[in-house]
Amino acid sequence: MAVGRGGPAEIVRSGVDGILLPGADPAGMAQAVTPLAAQRDEAASMGGAAQESARSRFGLARHVNGVQALWASLAETRQRRDG
Repeated sequence: MAVGRGGPAEIVRSGVDGILLPGADPAGMAQAVTPLAAQRDEAASMGGAAQESARSRFGLARHVNGVQALWASLAETRQRRDG
């Protein structure tokens, strides 16, 4: 579950890998998650989707690839400048 403020709304796909709510509303949160207690398969599916999304978007491989791309870009820029 994520509150729909700032970053989470850009990360969580409501109903797919989490539940977006409009703000700090304890009653609304309870109402949103209560059905998941009875729908264990749906809750497990949502949890699995959240794990996969986190791994693919924020995992080590993605981070390493991003750092490598940054260094390659910086090296290329320097070569053109010093070239």
